[in-house]
Amino acid sequence: CPNGGDIRQFLDGLRTKREELASVGVSIDEKDYRSTIIKSLPNSLANFASNQLTSAKLWSPTKTIDPDILISIISEEW
Repeated sequence: CPNGGDIRQFLDGLRTKREELASVGVSIDEKDYRSTIIKSLPNSLANFASNQLTSAKLWSPTKTIDPDILISIISEEW
């Protein structure tokens, strides 16, 4: 996300780009997508998102968080 940018708008754009790529046959692994999401955030939100993923590894039956749900959690926190 650009410095001082709107994080919700940025994450929505990232989601849209992933959908556009999928529509032309380009698949992005969920692990890579989550990593891209976290790396694109300011440090405070990146730490928050990483903590959410760590909690999911401990408590969630799937051991992870769907990337779109992660985006929603980040957006709520911001």
